[in-house]
Amino acid sequence: MDINYTDDMRAFSERAVLDGTSLEKYTGDDEEVVIPEGITFIGRDVFGQCENLKRVVIPASAECVFSFAFRNCASLQEVVISEGVKEIWTGAFSGCTSLKSVRLPSSVEVIENSLFQNCTSLEEIYIPDSVTRIKSGAFSGCKALKEISIPESVTSIGARAFFGCESLKKIKLPCGITQIENATFSSCRSLLEIEIPHGVGYIGEGAFVDCRSLSHISLPDTLRAIGTAAFRWCESLREIDLPDSLTVLPLSLFDFCYSLERVKIPSELLEMHTFAFRECTPLRELRIPHTVNYFGSGAVKNCPNATVYAPKNNEALREEPSAFDGVKEVVYY
Repeated sequence: MDINYTDDMRAFSERAVLDGTSLEKYTGDDEEVVIPEGITFIGRDVFGQCENLKRVVIPASAECVFSFAFRNCASLQEVVISEGVKEIWTGAFSGCTSLKSVRLPSSVEVIENSLFQNCTSLEEIYIPDSVTRIKSGAFSGCKALKEISIPESVTSIGARAFFGCESLKKIKLPCGITQIENATFSSCRSLLEIEIPHGVGYIGEGAFVDCRSLSHISLPDTLRAIGTAAFRWCESLREIDLPDSLTVLPLSLFDFCYSLERVKIPSELLEMHTFAFRECTPLRELRIPHTVNYFGSGAVKNCPNATVYAPKNNEALREEPSAFDGVKEVVYY
């Protein structure tokens, strides 16, 4: 099929490989590239590792930017994405280590997997209220990102979405999400506080592991389950109220929470697994309800200042006599 190229597209084709209106490969070494109107698709790895590229303009006619299109463009500082661009696929800007700011157009509905992964200089991202999903690893390794505003339109945030965002101090979660996936905020070492919205029923494995500055977290009464090691190494966490809707405290839930002083245990708790509380040195008191029917070995371990109030004649404690190991004392009631 013959394509009637505009003058801009003909000039652009001298340093690019086109297949109809699809950009298949960029062969130039320019610092600034304005992709002409009329290009409808930007192919996989088109600009991959273009070392000189500093600025690019993506036209409104580009319906889709394919996976890894700009991957590892280490000098890329500015991306202008025009209104009309609908889809930007997996890892399109991953490894763009000089990229500092991005504004997504309102024509985008999904932030795909690993889209900005390891964009280590990214400080600012504008997410429009057209976006409904942020997928796995979308911003993982964005070490310079300090704050992000997620619109209320977002109902799903994928696993590891903000993993390793070491400078992230503040984030407000939208009310429509129903779960926090595995490792979503793992190693966000500057995150100070977070409120989990009402409606969230599950917090995944390692969701906040290694959030070493996290001093306050608010949990809703809709929470039904928490995954393994969700708050491990939250070294600044001082107190937490676990809602009565929880029935299981999983493996290593508060492992190495060195500042933890106070915990409210759910009144209908059924299970307390190994290392649910370990090395929580300042912890003063834990009150275990009669309802618990399973204790893991060392469920409370090396908490030397803790007095544990435990139910007398509890069958689960008879089956696991080492449930409380290295505590100040156990008082049976």
